[in-house]
Amino acid sequence: MNLSWYYNWKAEPFNSIVDEGVDHVPMIWGRNQDDPNGTVDENLYAYIKEQCALVPEDANYVLGYNEPDLGAQANMTVVQAQEGWKDIEALGKRTVSPSISNPNGTYSAWLTPFLKGGDVYSNGVQVTVEGVSCDCVAIHTYISQRSVSMVVNAVKSVYELYGKPVWVT
Repeated sequence: MNLSWYYNWKAEPFNSIVDEGVDHVPMIWGRNQDDPNGTVDENLYAYIKEQCALVPEDANYVLGYNEPDLGAQANMTVVQAQEGWKDIEALGKRTVSPSISNPNGTYSAWLTPFLKGGDVYSNGVQVTVEGVSCDCVAIHTYISQRSVSMVVNAVKSVYELYGKPVWVT
């Protein structure tokens, strides 16, 4: 397939034949997948630190959280995600934004305040946050089976909105 990189929703590579000549891009998934309903921020931040410690030294990029806007996935508020992002930035790698669920190139009530700042709710209270920095913006899109042009338009829209290279993950 002539792949140049892969990710596996984990900080560590597969350590298999897949890795030969193919770069693994580590992902800091978000919440502990063994305890997805954990709501204590200290546990969340400790888990993010643990995952960051597993990122290989030779990694060039780090992918952000997996669908933090969904309860069944990373399930993080913008405030929680930004706090954990500090540990990801401290790795000194190029960063790829969290992949939110199916943005299809449109404004995201989660990703836009994460990256650009704005008003969000945290523990039922409205707060204003500053945006965080990243090198690339990741999107998940589930429309590829219907139309390649829809995927291309989604990528163009995300690029225009955030002004950064787009990764379709």
